[in-house]
Amino acid sequence: AVKLVYENSSTDNSTAAFLVQFTNGELKCDVEAADLPRVTLFTPGDGSNARTATRRILLAETSRMTYLGKNFGPDRHPDNYCKYLVGVMDPVKGEMTLHDALAMTMHPKPNMTSAEFEEESSAASDMNYREKYTRMIESFGSGRKRKLVETQQSSQLDQLSLESSMVTAKEYAQTELDDDIPSLEEQQMRNQASLIPPFNAEAKTPMEVFKLEDLITPEEYDCIKDVAQLLIEAKQTDICQWKTEKKYPEYVLGHVERLWALTSSKIVKRQARCLTYLSFLMGVYSIPHRELSQKGLQQLNLPSPVEKRVITMFTKVQAGPGRKPCYLIPPRLKDRLLIYILVLALYIENFSFNCSQLAKDLRLQPQKMGEYWRTVGCHMKTEKQKGSHSDQTPILSVELKVPFKLPSPRKRSAQRSR
Repeated sequence: AVKLVYENSSTDNSTAAFLVQFTNGELKCDVEAADLPRVTLFTPGDGSNARTATRRILLAETSRMTYLGKNFGPDRHPDNYCKYLVGVMDPVKGEMTLHDALAMTMHPKPNMTSAEFEEESSAASDMNYREKYTRMIESFGSGRKRKLVETQQSSQLDQLSLESSMVTAKEYAQTELDDDIPSLEEQQMRNQASLIPPFNAEAKTPMEVFKLEDLITPEEYDCIKDVAQLLIEAKQTDICQWKTEKKYPEYVLGHVERLWALTSSKIVKRQARCLTYLSFLMGVYSIPHRELSQKGLQQLNLPSPVEKRVITMFTKVQAGPGRKPCYLIPPRLKDRLLIYILVLALYIENFSFNCSQLAKDLRLQPQKMGEYWRTVGCHMKTEKQKGSHSDQTPILSVELKVPFKLPSPRKRSAQRSR
């Protein structure tokens, strides 16, 4: 075992060892040629001034370079609240003596000729009072004054550099305006496209415009098969009970009865799963804002994949330390949710139907709903109910036709203003 012996030299820093770091790399010396650096330590005289008594300047000179290190000023070695020690091992006694050490960062400075020295001296003599005062504060000032000088120097900008930067920024901004920044109409088209599911503008049939896989992911389509089977096996008594319990929207229950008339089992399964998923989305859409923020989506009993996708695509989650996640549906995300409901309804109705019952379940006026049908490129037709009074709600029929084309944002804004 090695015995450690600490030799306290805090009372006399002149006896402390030095740990130096050269900023330009490792110092290479030729020992055989006696090309070792000449090291000189400068101390503040008798040390009567307590504020400067601990300051040290270390000078290392070689034939090619001079290195200067200080334990004060802006060039000092960062202490990082560390205490440095140097251990000297005595193998005979089995002891290691620990000495206090000062860390220095050595900054290189090429050896100057007499002409260069005179030039630098004349440059120093040409400095004004403020520059000399700043140089003195950097070397001998208190920490507060040095910080003030550093702040002043960092806030000064070269006028030429500033003008050059302004010219460069102006040219770059002009280039961006000419090349990359889209027009207002293009931005409106992008915002509109971000609300609707992915679409195929080159589609030959309405079914090719929107893919069912983009509305219901394969994972969701598989996980809702058991719930959809309840619709397939439903009887008239079940439908009446669901109406009483308001388990499904009226629009969904009206289509459950139509499943009995379908002959293809593949179409029946697809329709049942689409109706099930549509009821999930309509349930999310109809939740009041306060109830959603307080209770979340657990009250709907959504399958896990469906709940994850609803949270990702249609809600904004607010969470904080020690708080439960709070789910919100901002107006823009609620518009996206409504558009996904409408597109899925188009799939269920074979892309042409009377949407009056759907609008009633969503608590939307047909005229208000028409703005969203236009967003997905549908054609609309409004008719008054035969033999009805003028104050009754008209019938709104929608149809998705090809070639598919999104409406112009400017045209939509003009229609709204009218």
